[in-house]
Amino acid sequence: AEIHYFGATLQQDALDRADDLVKQIYSYKAQQQAQGGAAHPSGFKVLPDMMQPKTDKKGTTKPCNSMFLQVVVPVGSMIDFVFTSHASHPEAERNGIDLSGPALSKIMIERYRLFDMRFQEIFPLATVPCQPAPGKKAGVEACTGKHYSPEAQEFGKVALSQLLGGMAYLSGTWFKADPPFYNTSTEQSAVVSFSATPCRDGFARGFLWDDGFHLMLLAKWNPAIARDVLLHWFGLMQPDGWIPREQFIGGETRRRIESRWWSQIPTHANPPTLLLALESLIDAGEAPNAFLQCLLPKIQAWLDWFRRSQRGHALHSFKWSGRVRTEGIWHTLSSGLDDYPRANATSIAADRHVDLFCWIASMHRVLAKAKTILGVEATPNDQALASLRAHLDVIHWNNDTKSYADRGLIEKPGGAVQDLFVEHIGYISIFPILLQLASNTEAVEHTIRAMADSHHLLSRAGLRSLSKHAPTGGRDPVYGTQEDYWRGKVWVPMNFLALRALKTGYRDAKGADALYKTLRASLVQNMLSQYTKHGFLFEQYHDASGEGLKHKPFAGWSALVLLAMGERY
Repeated sequence: AEIHYFGATLQQDALDRADDLVKQIYSYKAQQQAQGGAAHPSGFKVLPDMMQPKTDKKGTTKPCNSMFLQVVVPVGSMIDFVFTSHASHPEAERNGIDLSGPALSKIMIERYRLFDMRFQEIFPLATVPCQPAPGKKAGVEACTGKHYSPEAQEFGKVALSQLLGGMAYLSGTWFKADPPFYNTSTEQSAVVSFSATPCRDGFARGFLWDDGFHLMLLAKWNPAIARDVLLHWFGLMQPDGWIPREQFIGGETRRRIESRWWSQIPTHANPPTLLLALESLIDAGEAPNAFLQCLLPKIQAWLDWFRRSQRGHALHSFKWSGRVRTEGIWHTLSSGLDDYPRANATSIAADRHVDLFCWIASMHRVLAKAKTILGVEATPNDQALASLRAHLDVIHWNNDTKSYADRGLIEKPGGAVQDLFVEHIGYISIFPILLQLASNTEAVEHTIRAMADSHHLLSRAGLRSLSKHAPTGGRDPVYGTQEDYWRGKVWVPMNFLALRALKTGYRDAKGADALYKTLRASLVQNMLSQYTKHGFLFEQYHDASGEGLKHKPFAGWSALVLLAMGERY
């Protein structure tokens, strides 16, 4: 190996720009070469092999506290880096020998063995039943016979490993938008966070609604880590009960991201998926009383904030704040389903969003479970879940189209505006099933029928986010248009919620079992085929071709495929 180095005295915030610093060092080396210095024989850019301590105005020299190392090795070589502190560990040289070369290989082999044992214990993919996906399959088969193939089992390990590898501990300041117009922001005091991240390449920071899905998998693998992450999220709660939805914490997370995205707006919500993860822990007996006692007032404050800040104009109605029209498209970023079609009129005053209705009802359900475990006396507010369930169909069931729907102001041809149901079939219309709140037999069966209909939601890659066809007939004019983000593409977390609901909450409903088997097989087979072809899990999948799309490697919520494979709902 050939080693080159550069030492410097840097401030902490300079390390957030380490890649730019390396470019500057290379530029300095190039200047040396231009002035007659020797170039590297291979022509590679190399560090200048020097130490550059900082001298202040008083002439005091501060020793180097940062070191950049460049190692040049032949292609195919392996090299071990061992980091030890000589100050804390005088035996550091001995430790280096124990943690490198054959000794390290021996440790790694044992760790691989222990990982495989634990993986098979929690996700027994070699024995869990499966069925082949319908239709012609490209590439490796996920299900051979009655069990998952070795390639599918390896794919499951990759999904889990990449999720774990994407976990991030962040510290630093953040920005909060200023009322009343929220067009300026103020830097807030430093905080810390610990979370999984959606994508180490494009989204290497915590996202509120993504992380609840991440934790549903982590809760099965390591409940203690899931509890730790939950505590960190609730530690970010503001005095009024609001939790910022995106963690631009510290300078490094804000690099290369436009400043307009940094500010967190304190009226904007995000789906409270953290409570789905908490519910998983509760149902598995992995939520100790002391843990629940710590979270209970936070959950109540969060629910109160939701009901206060996202309240609609009518009884038992809720609307996502922050829905805006930009570049000709209505965006509801706070809902997580950014460009999914909602009411199309200029005014949002009459918005009533069925997905938010379901999220708030599910918050009441989890809160009630926590209170029951802790023996907390019920209050009149605890009857809200029953009241919401009773009003779900009254407010959001469109009997003409036999589907659940948003309501709001719709601009008809000619310019007339009416308060109507928003007529699309997609993820929004199946939310009462996804969060297991629908109880009307007719509504459940109609919804499952739409989910299983290839003209509507079922595709070769899973459930598409928006049907190709309008519920009243003909092609849906919004399907696949404009940004086409949540307008037809297949998203893993929604498919996971659908599988969970079909397997647990609605397993006896007409058509549920057949849809469950087909959907599970199609989702797993397509994701494995795309992983085999490209080497990645993707953010979303094309409903017609099955191709992986957008960011990669997206082993955030797309890693939920492992729970579907192992039937760990």
